[in-house]
This record gives sequence, structure tokens and C-alpha cells, in this order.
Amino acid sequence: VISLFSSLSYWQLQRGLTKKAILSEINLSAQRPLVTQLSTNSQLPMIQPVSLQGFFDSKRSILLNSRWHEGKIGYHVLLPFRTLENQWIIVHCGWIENPDLVANHLPAHQVSIEGTLIEPKKNWFVWHNIAKNEWPLQALQIDLEDFSSRLGVSLFPRVVHLQSDSPWIFQAVNSSQTYLSPERHWGYAA
Repeated sequence: VISLFSSLSYWQLQRGLTKKAILSEINLSAQRPLVTQLSTNSQLPMIQPVSLQGFFDSKRSILLNSRWHEGKIGYHVLLPFRTLENQWIIVHCGWIENPDLVANHLPAHQVSIEGTLIEPKKNWFVWHNIAKNEWPLQALQIDLEDFSSRLGVSLFPRVVHLQSDSPWIFQAVNSSQTYLSPERHWGYAA
């Protein structure tokens, strides 16, 4: 029992350190210049402001299941986006309660998007990610390799989280990946 609680305490300490690094990265990202073209050759930081032009593929949306927002259950909406340089990236368009509204919300013409490039984190406890194998896909987490295979395109290894005032966002959600503060994790560790 002591070794179990020691392991859990150590895990909480590590989670607290990780959250502290994420919060530091968020603060640093505000000072970085906007990236306007995606390049796989450069080393991108974990969080990077971005401004891109291109086209949404709203016919092949991906819905992350069972996402709570303001006391309601719904979906996080992920959409493939093709830039003018013909590169593909997934765009996180916020939360929606009714997934039938996705196709009607987004334009077929060229748009500009601004947001933050974030490296998605995998939950290693999710073994079977796709709940429904037709469009729109229903998934439990962001898995860029799987999405790339299903879309038949090479996806950029980050996700754009749209700015909360974007005309293409449904309802903005916290994209900082820090639902608990570092201090809370350290408190649990104690």
C-alpha cells in the first residue's frame, strides 16, 4: 500500500511539473511572431501563434465524443484544413452540442484562420479511438496518424486551436491542457 501511494504521489509531482512547463510555454507563446506557413523542417515550440489561409473540409469532420462544456455534454469539432501551400492540418473549432450543425457553419470558399498551434497529447489508456467509422468520425482523442490515414492526406503534426473570437469557432473551449493547476497536483501529492 505504501509503494502504491508513493507511486501516485510521484505521478502527481510529475504532473505538477508538466503543468508548470505548459503554463510557462503559454506565457512565452504570446511574445512569439505569428507563423504564416507550415514547415516541418523547423523546430516548433510546444505552443505557437499561427495565421493561415486555406479551405475547410467540412464534409469530413471529426467529433471528439463526450466533452463537457458549461454543464452540457457535446463534442469538440475537429476539421481538416488545406492551406494555400497544399498542406493539411487539423483545426480545433471548439465545442458543439448538436453535431448536425457542423456542415452548415463553415464556408466552402477560402478563409483566413488565426489561432495557436498545439502539439496534441495522447491518452495511452484509450485503446480503441474511433467510435464510428464513417464521416463524421467520432473519436475519443486526437490521433493525427489515424486521422491522416483515414483522410488519405499527410497531416501537419500539430493542431490549430482557433482564437475564441474566430468567426469559424462554435463555442470556445480551454485549449491550454491545464485543467488543474500545478499547485493542485502538488497538493494531491502531499
